[in-house]
Amino acid sequence: EGYNVTGRDTYAQRRNALVHIFAARHVNQGSSVLLSDAVAVSDLDTIYALRDEVWARGGEGLMLKNVAAPYEPGKRRPAFLKVKKCQSATFTIIGWASGTTGDYCRAVLGHNLGGAEITKVKIKNDALRLAISNNPDSFLGRRLMIEYHEFTPKDGYRSPRWDRFEDE
Repeated sequence: EGYNVTGRDTYAQRRNALVHIFAARHVNQGSSVLLSDAVAVSDLDTIYALRDEVWARGGEGLMLKNVAAPYEPGKRRPAFLKVKKCQSATFTIIGWASGTTGDYCRAVLGHNLGGAEITKVKIKNDALRLAISNNPDSFLGRRLMIEYHEFTPKDGYRSPRWDRFEDE
């Protein structure tokens, strides 16, 4: 289409190329591929209002971008910030598991319908990991609060993370 976008281009340059490509291909609202809305913001109140609007319609969140910053493929930079909705749930610790990136807590969440959801969440920090490794059974049965971004029946809790014990 005549657009040669590189990893050194700014967000504004890349966005401009996408706008022209979508227009040239006559991509519209009926398409399965859409160009997301871009809104210039200059204050927190505007960000909060946009965030609330996205969450109200069931969206995941916002992506805040510094339009003058270069895009660097495969790298997360402070110029690009995700704002996602966090939810919380309380689980009971039922055991421990090792993973490729560290130790995990296995925990169960009981539901009113008699079923249960089991998840695993990475142990919060090295001090807690040491305490657990010294006496893992003392933590069994404790109630654990986790934060997560979304729950799906297929994949379970998306991006779960250890928050705190319920009694803390």
